[in-house]
Amino acid sequence: MRRLLLLAAGMLAVGAPAAGAATIDVTTTDDAMGVDSRCSLREAISSANADAAPFTGAGECAPGSGADTVTLPPGTFKRVIAGGGEDANAAGDLDVTSAMTIAGSGAASTIIDADGKDRVLHVLTGATLTLTGVTITGGHAPDGGGAPAPVTGGNGGPGQAGGFGAGGNGPSGEPGGGIRVAGALVVRDSTVSGNRAGDGGPGGTGTGGFGDGSTAGSAGGRGFGGTGGFGGHGGAIYSIGSVTLTRVLVTGNTAGSGATGGTGSGGQGGFATGSSGVGGTGGRGDGGSGGHGGSGGGVYIFIGSLAIDQSSFRGNTAGQAGAGGTGQGAAGGLTTASSGAGSGGIGGEGIGGFGGSPGEGGAIVMGSNDPFVLSRTLFASNVAGAGGRGGNGAGGPGGESVGSPSPGGRGGDGTGGRGSSGGEASAVQGQLTTYVNDTITANTTGAGATGGTGTGGAGGPVSGAATSGSGGTGTGGAGGNGGNGGLVAFAATEITHSTITSNGTGSAAGGGSGNPGPAGAFGTFGTPGSAGGAVNGAGGSAGNPSAIHAVLAVTMRNTIVASNSSPACRNPVTDGGHNISFADPSCPGADVAPLLGALADNGGPTQTIRPDPGSPAIDAVPASGSGCATVDQRGLTRPFGAGCDIGAYERAMPVALITQAGPSAAGTVNPSAQATTAHFEYGTTTAYGSSTPDIGVPAGLEAVAVSAELAGLAPSATYHVRLVASNPDGTASSDDASFTTSAQGGGGADVVAPVIQSASVKPKTFHRRRGTTFRYKLSEAAKVVFTIQRKKGKRYVKATRFSKSSKAGANTRKFRTRRLKPGRYRATLVATDTAGNRSKAKRLSFRIKR
Repeated sequence: MRRLLLLAAGMLAVGAPAAGAATIDVTTTDDAMGVDSRCSLREAISSANADAAPFTGAGECAPGSGADTVTLPPGTFKRVIAGGGEDANAAGDLDVTSAMTIAGSGAASTIIDADGKDRVLHVLTGATLTLTGVTITGGHAPDGGGAPAPVTGGNGGPGQAGGFGAGGNGPSGEPGGGIRVAGALVVRDSTVSGNRAGDGGPGGTGTGGFGDGSTAGSAGGRGFGGTGGFGGHGGAIYSIGSVTLTRVLVTGNTAGSGATGGTGSGGQGGFATGSSGVGGTGGRGDGGSGGHGGSGGGVYIFIGSLAIDQSSFRGNTAGQAGAGGTGQGAAGGLTTASSGAGSGGIGGEGIGGFGGSPGEGGAIVMGSNDPFVLSRTLFASNVAGAGGRGGNGAGGPGGESVGSPSPGGRGGDGTGGRGSSGGEASAVQGQLTTYVNDTITANTTGAGATGGTGTGGAGGPVSGAATSGSGGTGTGGAGGNGGNGGLVAFAATEITHSTITSNGTGSAAGGGSGNPGPAGAFGTFGTPGSAGGAVNGAGGSAGNPSAIHAVLAVTMRNTIVASNSSPACRNPVTDGGHNISFADPSCPGADVAPLLGALADNGGPTQTIRPDPGSPAIDAVPASGSGCATVDQRGLTRPFGAGCDIGAYERAMPVALITQAGPSAAGTVNPSAQATTAHFEYGTTTAYGSSTPDIGVPAGLEAVAVSAELAGLAPSATYHVRLVASNPDGTASSDDASFTTSAQGGGGADVVAPVIQSASVKPKTFHRRRGTTFRYKLSEAAKVVFTIQRKKGKRYVKATRFSKSSKAGANTRKFRTRRLKPGRYRATLVATDTAGNRSKAKRLSFRIKR
């Protein structure tokens, strides 16, 4: 928790305007660079980068000066100027090269939309960008471009085999669909949605050269398809620097897809003309492997730091793997041998490329070994990448035997490529990670992909009194497994006060089919050969586990694991105590139904899952000595009851206090994070009997003042009154208070003393001429008397006295003096309301220096 406080302090420091910094007001939503008496976002960033306005004149951007703030009005700032490179923001993405803040008018109203033309922002090395109150959307990092040019191997010379042809590898897509970071990025109260990292480009085609035709044919060359280009990492954000996210919604972003591997085609075998010549073997064709899908559908940290608090990752997807390329074997060479010792050439093998590896981490991948803190955050409905289908493999036909007694060539074997398994880490993959007060729900690992089809080549035909060639064997590729793990931990990981539910694994895929090659054709005097064999590929297996994959040490405490696909955990997860693992012994904890509600808005910046009444999670963690977090996912103080609740949510009823009893009743209600209703109950006994209409109290964590007039009061009667408040977690009431009405009825005496709810003095040490400031909060309007005493030896003596008429709520009183001596002092604050009720004293210490 100390680390979280330090991070929060650092964030405040980053967000504070620097001395001498300029404010640059954007006045148009147009994406423009030019003299037009307006200041565009692109121009404002250029001004802040260079500390000089790009254009001068009335209405143009103000010049930057240090760590500037660029302010954006409501509107959609859509990209028009396409381009790339780091060219001082003249085109393409918006490059940040200095320290600056971009402050919008709220994520719902200020939208920066790249319109698919490039990523939105690029924070370069040494730069610091703070984003507040904006939506970043429509980013698409550059794709890997087109396929490399086809490559064909040279044909064989006299007696030589054909040369091999290897297609080039496809280019990879660029990372960071929304924002690419090489410096430091801080995002607060914003949305990053609908961005995509670059897709890979397809692998090139490779074709082997023909074998030489001679008395005995030589083999055709081998053809290799190029590997498909890889998808870019980080659909929303890719970083090699530092990233801090607070109250940020990261949703609907996608890492780049891997591309299809190139086709590999063998070269035809050379023909044979000798009396017993054998046609050349057809060249083998190897399909290229599919490109890997990009990882981190939301965020990918290659190196550097990451801290996340009070944020939501919803519906992000890691990149799909590319399919393997087709492998096409070539035909065996023809023979015209006049002896039975000759034969047509054997058809070349066709080997389908393997499916590429899928992207991992539907929400986040953290490749760095820096410690990471993910606190008070929701991970919901994120999906790891799907596997890539295996490429098809087709054997080449056997060589023909023409007008001779020689048999036809055997057809080549065809082998389908292996389909890859689905991506792991439906939510987060990382190491040295601390999860505190997180909800991880309904995330799904990637689906495995089908193996490629294997088809044997046809046997070579014969036209004379000979046996036609046998067909080749077709072997299907194996299908991929479903992906593993909602959270994947590669180093020491702690999971505390989290709720992990309804996570699943992607489906396994079937193997590819094997198709036999047919026997070659034959004429009137010929004999049929045999058909080839067929072997179907093996199917994949289901993913395992669905929730926590402990590659290395994971400790779980005060956490609920329930309703996930079984098994939920894989490899030992250390029991830190007070866990619930319902109907799944693979995770540590008590096997009891946690009785949970649905994911919903229960107050706070993120949606949460709350325990229903009677849940065994309620008050199950001792308040001390058991790792009880100080707040829950919503920021509500723990514990509310006798102990802390297990999981990310702390059930808490409202807190109601009476501050004034009388015909005009008043009080305060802390809604305990959720929307609340309140009313006053009153009557001549503590059975009450009458009540005021309900008062709505909005969701929040601070006490709110409420008041109401009590109707129908009798004269000269004593009444009891209390304040009652209800939220979805329950109903609570204040202590009873009483008052007596006057003889005329209605006007009773106020008997409730004011309360000094908080008080402070800052600075505590000051020069007497510069002074200090008292800050205090009252439960009702009152006169506050400040008695100042100087410490003399072991006792205090009176120094001065003053007062201030103060309102209910927050107040301040500045204090300066010319006559008090240096030394140690204390101030005693007492509040008195108009009815003469006095508060308890509140004392504060301070020191006056020379």
